[in-house]
Amino acid sequence: MTGIRYKNNNNARSKKDLAMNTFIVTIRYLLFFSLSALSLTGCGGSITSAFPDPDATIYSNSGETLTFTVTGSESDDSDWNYKWRASVLSATSISNHRLSSNGEKSRSILLDESLTSATAIIVTCQYKNSNKPNQDDSALDTITWIIKPQKLQHSLTSTGSLYIQNSNDIASLENITSLKGSLRIGDVNFDASAYLSSITEIEGYLALENNRRIPPLNWFKNLTSVGGLSITNSDLTTSLSALNNLTSIEHGISINNNDAITSLDGLKNLEYFNGGLRVSDNKSLSSLSGLENITSIAGDLNVSNNPKFTSFSGLENIQAIHGQLKVMQNPNLRSFSGLENLQTVESNLLIDTNLGLRSLSGLENLQTVGGKTTITGNLSLDSLSGLEQLESTAGLDIAFNWLLKSVSGLENLTFIDGTFWVAKNTRLTSLSGLENVQSIDGHIRIETNNSLTSVTELSSLSHVGGNFHITDNKKLCNFNAVELVQQIESQDGLDGEIDINNTGSCRGQN
Repeated sequence: MTGIRYKNNNNARSKKDLAMNTFIVTIRYLLFFSLSALSLTGCGGSITSAFPDPDATIYSNSGETLTFTVTGSESDDSDWNYKWRASVLSATSISNHRLSSNGEKSRSILLDESLTSATAIIVTCQYKNSNKPNQDDSALDTITWIIKPQKLQHSLTSTGSLYIQNSNDIASLENITSLKGSLRIGDVNFDASAYLSSITEIEGYLALENNRRIPPLNWFKNLTSVGGLSITNSDLTTSLSALNNLTSIEHGISINNNDAITSLDGLKNLEYFNGGLRVSDNKSLSSLSGLENITSIAGDLNVSNNPKFTSFSGLENIQAIHGQLKVMQNPNLRSFSGLENLQTVESNLLIDTNLGLRSLSGLENLQTVGGKTTITGNLSLDSLSGLEQLESTAGLDIAFNWLLKSVSGLENLTFIDGTFWVAKNTRLTSLSGLENVQSIDGHIRIETNNSLTSVTELSSLSHVGGNFHITDNKKLCNFNAVELVQQIESQDGLDGEIDINNTGSCRGQN
């Protein structure tokens, strides 16, 4: 195709008194285009810039507005006449149009034919000696765009995975609409939208990595389906709004180590999601707003180390997580607000080192945890209120929660299919809340809880499938622990070893 062609004749024109002017021509294609606007600035000097890139073929959807811009300088030398002209060439016709005359600033052109092939728009700055009226116009500078109706864009498919690091890596993707593999984009410094904006489907992952110079997410505004989405170290990406057309993600979403992303609102039109969600180390992310259409998560939900994360808003419609729920190191998270409809976590529930977490409210409808429940290192948590509907879990660890005074909130828990570990909860005074636990299939380990005075709240416990260890609880009466062992052995029994030591004095207790 034709690009910018310079045909300067330095002797044919004067360069004095240059002034900038703007001219606009609108071209409307009856079948495939709604409106195309051409903005022209100046005529009389070299064309200095043009947009869009004339070296890239342009495709248009029906009803889409295309804007073309040419910039140069205009001379008002009275000896020379300068003017813009446009030629529109299709397979069936050629039309020429004068764009500026007698001070006109705009011109509209209506094409009375349907376009079924490629069309060229050729814009020329022409000049003529005013003292020689019979002389033909001469072309000073010319620029050409090639435009194709969207229906002529082949639904080309590329197979295999691609990694784009420089402009040489994208030549094979021009006009591609479907990619059968994955597409990774590194820290590029060029605009690849002319090559990638036609892609509507990626069967593998779209992975944007270490993008610190250009935010490439804007190149994928036509993307509707992707196997997985990963955005990592893209510091200039502030939102996911470019993905408003995305309706399907077959596998996972991973949003990690991004400084400027504040929400996931660009995913609000997502209709199908069949993977896990990982959101970690995002300095500005405050919630999961944008995921309201999702009703379940097929894999893990991992929300970790997001300094400004305050709620699970956006997940109000989630009922099941078919992997694990992992919430770690979010210092400003106060509760689990947003997860009120969650009923099932099929794997582990891990709540660890959320220093500002004060409540588990938001989990009131959680009934089953198929893996282990771990609540550790949450230094502001003073109760387990919010877990009132939890009936079973494959293990329960409660440790290093320094302000935790009781385990109230677990009143509906009847079965622990694994180890029960309670350790180093400095202010924990009793096991109140565990009165309905009937069976623990693993070990019991109650260790180093300096304020614990009673374990008799395990009054319904009739079976322990592993060892029984109660050690280093300085205020717990030894006899109190022995009574619990006797209670268990008198019913279904205790299968492992018994270790009760370093408990406190029973003085003053009956």
